[in-house]
Amino acid sequence: MRVQVLLQHRVTDIPLPANLEVRDDRWDPGAETGVHDHPGPVILAVIEGELVEDTPSGRNVLRAGQVFWRPAHGSHNVKNLSSTSARVLAIHFDPAQ
Repeated sequence: MRVQVLLQHRVTDIPLPANLEVRDDRWDPGAETGVHDHPGPVILAVIEGELVEDTPSGRNVLRAGQVFWRPAHGSHNVKNLSSTSARVLAIHFDPAQ
């Protein structure tokens, strides 16, 4: 067995109780979310392809093999500007209703 840590983050903003949702998000070329935010933090693990994320503080390129932490209420727009599909494992921690 081989272990490689892909993300370490001191967690202070997971709402409790929380609803945990693990998603397999697939992005066709040209797909876009539109500007939005999430009520809880999100972990994104890019499995295939490349995406562009625009935020108020600038543009991020999300590449296969990278893992990202996104805090709650962070406004962003994610796009697949490439000619190939992209795939992301998205783990959402949303406040329980």
